[in-house]
Amino acid sequence: MIHSSAYTLSDQAKRLQLQVGHLAQQGQWRQAWAVLLGPVLAHAGRVRYVARPIVWLLSMLMSLRPPKDPTDLVVTVEAEDKFNFRGRLAQIAAPTLVVAGDEDPFYTPALFRETADGIPNARLILYPGMGHPASGKQFGRDVLAF
Repeated sequence: MIHSSAYTLSDQAKRLQLQVGHLAQQGQWRQAWAVLLGPVLAHAGRVRYVARPIVWLLSMLMSLRPPKDPTDLVVTVEAEDKFNFRGRLAQIAAPTLVVAGDEDPFYTPALFRETADGIPNARLILYPGMGHPASGKQFGRDVLAF
C-alpha cells in the first residue's frame, strides 16, 4: 500500500519543504513548524475552522524543545525534494493500493493517478475533500478489503 504519497512531491510541497529547511537552519523553529503544519491542518475535517490558532499553538509547543542541530531535518527535506521514482514504478510487482485525499497539500490528484498508473496491478482510491494523511473509517475498510 502507498498511503498519501506519490512518486514525487508536488512543486508546491517542494517549495514548502525547502522553506521549512531554511527556517530550521536559521533556528526559527516555531515558524518552521507553522509552515509545515499549516497545510495539513487546513484540510483536517472540522479542525480546518480553527486551524490558524491550532497551528500557532502546536508550533509554539513544538518549538519549546527544538532539535539541537537542524541537520537531520534539512537533509530529509533536501532528499524528499529530489526524490522521483516515476521511472521505477513498473518494478513494483506486488498488487498495490494507492490511497490518498484529493486535497492533499503535498501531492496532487494527478501525481496519485500517475503513481497508480505506473504500477502494474495498482488500484487508486482518492477520497474527496480529504487532505494529508488520508484517514477515517472508509480508509480502514478500503485497506482491509484490498
